[in-house]
Amino acid sequence: MHAHSRPSRPANFDLLQNPFVVLGITPATSNEGVLEAFEDALADGIYSENELNDAKQLLLNPRLRLNAELSFLLDTPIETARGIYDRLRQGARRSELRTIIDRLAPLSRINLISHLANTEPCSSEHVVSYIAARHALSAEAIHSTITRLRKHAGIVSIELSNVSDALHGLDDLHTKCLLHGFHSARDAADAMRRCSEQIVLSATPEQVDILESVLRAYSSLVNSELSELNEHITHNLIEIEAAERSVQEFNDLSNNLLSWNTIDEPLQILAHFKGRDEPNARALFDNIRSLAIRLANERGLTCH
Repeated sequence: MHAHSRPSRPANFDLLQNPFVVLGITPATSNEGVLEAFEDALADGIYSENELNDAKQLLLNPRLRLNAELSFLLDTPIETARGIYDRLRQGARRSELRTIIDRLAPLSRINLISHLANTEPCSSEHVVSYIAARHALSAEAIHSTITRLRKHAGIVSIELSNVSDALHGLDDLHTKCLLHGFHSARDAADAMRRCSEQIVLSATPEQVDILESVLRAYSSLVNSELSELNEHITHNLIEIEAAERSVQEFNDLSNNLLSWNTIDEPLQILAHFKGRDEPNARALFDNIRSLAIRLANERGLTCH
């Protein structure tokens, strides 16, 4: 592989910043090959000397090299991987890579979906594909691939437990990246609702567990907006209880509840599937129910 010009991208999970890609080599490259590639890339002048030094040092350390291996299109034939990297350098979008994504082996598919999520929102289809790939990913198969490549490169081997631990760490980063491209909580909510509905209808228990980890990241993403809407709803409830004529306050409450429910709905879908209350929804229901009871007792009003 050879270094090329690259588009500017936010620092997150970036396939084009992988040390092997920066140096224009593959995971089968020996330490001697890494040093040679460093000199070649330095002469090319595409990446800074600091970037190249960082890439070189990561690859010369067998323990740190593992993260670079797992963040590469490791389980994809190298010629196919080269073609994908070339298209990413040219700024290819998810829609242009759709058929490629669906054919990739699990680790490569996860890595590519996470990379693309940095700059454009994920569709529910690709969140489902990501969850399916996570479910299909085998630490044993990845360990076998790394062992073979390291033997070819003359690099010290690594234990299966190290691969498993590193994959778990990468899961956290990938999950955060999956939500990175959404412009608003409402945009994320629509994709996550569709994904949640599809997963709970047909997935295995293991896939539901992966969905739950994705929804934890989603919950963190939308927490501030839910809290803000909660404050508006609390204000609406106070105004309704204090007002003699509360038509406008009821309208405002209705609109805020609709917005709140749209964002919280993916979490409710999973909670319902697991046979439990979604805590935020339960707390909100209890507040509104208490108001309805007070209005009925004190004013003879009923809420519909």
